[in-house]
Amino acid sequence: MNDQDRRYIIALGKVCVDEYYEANSWPNIGEKKLVKPMKKMIGGMIANAACVLSGYKVKTYLLDLLNDSTTTTEIIEDLNKYNVDTSLLLYDSSIADSKCIIFLVGGERVIFVVDDKRPGIRLNKEQLKMLAGAEYIYTTIPDLKELEQPFELISQLKSKGVKLAIDVEADSFIDRNDAEAYIALTDVLFLNQRAFDKYCGAQHYAETLEDLLSVGPRIVVVTRGADGCLVKTSKQEFTSPAYDVKVIDTTGAGDTFNSTFLYGILSGWDECKSAQFANGAAALAIAEIGPRGGVRPIVEIEDFIRKNTLSKE
Repeated sequence: MNDQDRRYIIALGKVCVDEYYEANSWPNIGEKKLVKPMKKMIGGMIANAACVLSGYKVKTYLLDLLNDSTTTTEIIEDLNKYNVDTSLLLYDSSIADSKCIIFLVGGERVIFVVDDKRPGIRLNKEQLKMLAGAEYIYTTIPDLKELEQPFELISQLKSKGVKLAIDVEADSFIDRNDAEAYIALTDVLFLNQRAFDKYCGAQHYAETLEDLLSVGPRIVVVTRGADGCLVKTSKQEFTSPAYDVKVIDTTGAGDTFNSTFLYGILSGWDECKSAQFANGAAALAIAEIGPRGGVRPIVEIEDFIRKNTLSKE
């Protein structure tokens, strides 16, 4: 299969229900706090990214394991609304609904991800065939761990030309050794600041970036929230500032940034243009409540970038 045939992305990971609650301040340990319930929305890190990519007219499939509840029906309807292809989804009536509980205070949030124990994901022949034809698989370390024999599978897929993009958060790996085995398979690596700091440990950040590139990825991106992002390749290292906007809800901002950066790479843009565009998309994502605020037309992001200033200018 040549690169011209690889015209789709497979987003491997959970879609879930996000339950929102709002408080006027953060509680202290042991304190009781009154919170205001807000609406429930369909979210999930990988599903958010899939919706953003699909919004850019990239053919995107979501691969996840769901039950047969009414919540799943709502999830399917929501994904269809964003034109995400759901034909690769698997079903198991014994598993619980995936859920996140999100508390908002002044635009910042704390997310509690409900740890729903699930069986390993066994892929059928059709799914394996589709994975082998993807241009990229976009996923996380915990989602890879749900696959049967993930290292063998991803190695086989990469031998067929499939590329891997992984979003790494601090809670998704035990220690550096645990993460490194998965990072070694990665082509484009995204880490938020907390994950990068955890991976660094006592090592200087510049040495850690070099170590990460030596392990496997050809692009390493560290997202820094209001401070934009840092990008490292074998040829360059640079920072790209964020845009100065009022923060309403940061949920989904990282998913928006990552998927938009990946869209830029898929479109043949260089890393600088991809980072700037992704920062613009993430800025729009945090301007409204909800995990899918980053699903925007390309022209809207371009218009935003033209009209708005960078936070570090």
